[in-house]
Amino acid sequence: MSREAILNANYLKARLREAYAPSHEGYCMHEFVLSASKQKARGVRALDIAKRILDFGMHAPTTYFPLIVRGADGGADRDRDEASLDAYADVLLQIDRETRENPER
Repeated sequence: MSREAILNANYLKARLREAYAPSHEGYCMHEFVLSASKQKARGVRALDIAKRILDFGMHAPTTYFPLIVRGADGGADRDRDEASLDAYADVLLQIDRETRENPER
């Protein structure tokens, strides 16, 4: 399970790093945290992103890591298969596109 958690976290971080700012450089050891700082610059908060994830029928991640990352978006990725990781990443990438094209949504 530990090996899978490490692989999943690094896979998601790699898929999402262009759209969302990683909280730190380097490899993850079991989970990862993204910053919604790019989206915040467009007027969209991490909480808005978490709520939008719910619209897709997915569990919203923890968005509160005040001492570590402002505007955090952390996802549980330990027990997901590749298809669900890809579905989650696709939703986050779609939401990022929406923050550029239609931030009011």
